[in-house]
Amino acid sequence: MPPLHRALIFCSVVGALALALLVGYLYLRSLTPATDASLSRFPDIVQETWRKRNRSAEEAKARAIGASRECVANGNRYCLMEDYRSALREYAKAAELDRTNLDACLEMGRVAWLLGNPATARTGWQKAIGLDPLAAAAHVGLFEMLREGNDEDRRRAFRHAITLQILAPYRSAAREFILLNPETGREIERVANDAGNESVTETDSRKLLAKAWQAQQQQDLRTADICFGRVLAQLQAAEAQK
Repeated sequence: MPPLHRALIFCSVVGALALALLVGYLYLRSLTPATDASLSRFPDIVQETWRKRNRSAEEAKARAIGASRECVANGNRYCLMEDYRSALREYAKAAELDRTNLDACLEMGRVAWLLGNPATARTGWQKAIGLDPLAAAAHVGLFEMLREGNDEDRRRAFRHAITLQILAPYRSAAREFILLNPETGREIERVANDAGNESVTETDSRKLLAKAWQAQQQQDLRTADICFGRVLAQLQAAEAQK
């Protein structure tokens, strides 16, 4: 083969490889989110690809949030018509579209409980507490659900009762439940006393409760009970002063 042909073949192969590498590079970089400030060192085509991808993701998120709010509004309308099954479908759809929609989770729990669907109600209220540890409506619902259950359920209800004593002190049922279940209170106090000042230095009751429920969500039951124990001690001290 003449040298010229060999040179042409070599140049073609090298060019094809270079083009393939460039295409692969651009594709991989387009999969990585970036901010406008970090794009300046890349070619214009890469910058534009990134911006389009980020805009597309933001638009999709905005559409999901808007659709979620519309579902909540539809659920509210169904509730006014006392069509609770349709309302529950709308609230569940809203919670799925936007996992940060607190109203959707609260209403899903409330309507499911009205329909005698405790599993769905529990899911909705627990999601609500995950979004806002001090969502009083969720604690009310879970307290009412768990207070008549087995020993484990009653222990969980006790923690919701402690929370309601701070968030909604006018609810006498929570106070009575605490007084009627001293053993559970002593279990929580024992954990808090054993810990001493370890790991938790907060004294504000609402912040302690927020920390307790966040720890509960993360399965850090020791920290949760330390916080619950300190809030319970504050409640008992306030009760003793009456």
